[in-house]
Amino acid sequence: MLVAIDPGVTTGFAWCDPTDPLGTFNSAEVSGWMNAAKELQSIAIQNDPTYPAHIVCERFDITMQTIRTHAPKASLWLEGAIQLQCETLGWPFEFQDKHKRKWATRPKLEVLGWLFETKDDHAADASAHLLVYMIDNHIGEYQSLLEIIAEAGA
Repeated sequence: MLVAIDPGVTTGFAWCDPTDPLGTFNSAEVSGWMNAAKELQSIAIQNDPTYPAHIVCERFDITMQTIRTHAPKASLWLEGAIQLQCETLGWPFEFQDKHKRKWATRPKLEVLGWLFETKDDHAADASAHLLVYMIDNHIGEYQSLLEIIAEAGA
């Protein structure tokens, strides 16, 4: 199970089995960093309790723009909670630069059936991180995803 996370006050999740990304893809959005930490364990264990999840989390950067919101605290607390959870459960954990998701545009996600509208679009951001991570790291059926995108001209 590969799980991508867009952390924040509202957190986006996207997950799939990389060997069947179209058949197993799902996404969600959760409010509150503590709820998000609980949701991660629920997603990973409910979908495949015998296999360790691989977690990819957008790295939250504190900037002059983000410092003015509540996002820095929630994002950093959540990142710490997720890292601790992964360490405790033996799950691989990696950060991904937030700008990586920009390649995975809404039309690309839509053609894959990976675009579910949510209140704050954090689930779509997590979906973009998931797609980019699979392609960048040649994980699972990434080539079939690229073929679908290319055929659609997305």
